[in-house]
Amino acid sequence: MSKKSNARSAARGAAKAAGGAHLTCEARMGTVGRLMDHLHANGYQVAGVESLGERHIALYFQTRLAAGRSKRTLQNEAAHIRGAMRAVGRAQAADSASISNRALGLAGASRLGTKKPATDAQYRAASSAAREIDPGIAACVALGRTLGLRAKEAVCSGPSLRSWEAQLLAGARITVVYGTKNGRLRDSAPADREAALAAVRFARSVARARRGYLLPGTLKQALNRYRNELHRKITPAAGIQSHALRYAYTHDRIGAYMAAGLSQREARAAASMDLGHGSGRGRYVGSVYGQLATHWE
Repeated sequence: MSKKSNARSAARGAAKAAGGAHLTCEARMGTVGRLMDHLHANGYQVAGVESLGERHIALYFQTRLAAGRSKRTLQNEAAHIRGAMRAVGRAQAADSASISNRALGLAGASRLGTKKPATDAQYRAASSAAREIDPGIAACVALGRTLGLRAKEAVCSGPSLRSWEAQLLAGARITVVYGTKNGRLRDSAPADREAALAAVRFARSVARARRGYLLPGTLKQALNRYRNELHRKITPAAGIQSHALRYAYTHDRIGAYMAAGLSQREARAAASMDLGHGSGRGRYVGSVYGQLATHWE
């Protein structure tokens, strides 16, 4: 292997060693891989995360800012790099003020979201576009809107559909088992029980014709196809952004919890648990999920 390949591999190994959920590790590995590629492209022979200096990190973020990347995205990337540095015993360097967000020019970004929940009309448009593509895609869209499922959770839902139907008929929450972040099971309430039941029954009819799966192929193939269709065709046709259906679900759940007598803070915490974030992420759910931050002030 070349020095560049060795450095990239070592850096990604350090990023993985920092731990965390699978998607977090993947994002962190992607960041340090880009960092190594950038440094080698600019003539810096850095052997790995152990050899990173302040000037290397500063150069990377100057280039990323000049390319128009948002500060929130780059704050996440800075956290990825610091995490990898801590994993190789460089905690003191990772916590240095010279590579803080402020020093790197990344301070001042707001965590208030800009994405809005899908309206009922937009959801209908998304459903119509999805049905023209594939019934399995349409089933995933419906499950995402009515049960707040992530893309992977919806694609992996085939084995759970029968139990979900029974739980919904019994007036209970559904138990999400497959495709969850870090394998954490959770119980989620439907946004609208009748709509959720219809979505689950439709998904079951699709899965029965496909040997228990909503989409053919391996999990990776099915998930990539769903995400591609969602981003390239379905959301543009409906005039919505990514995650808008999940935001709409959250909007409904917070409203339902407050109508049941919970305070805004309690409602956000409860909705956060429905989404699989945990009760301590209620403020995050209210702010990052766009207009949910102020809707019930």
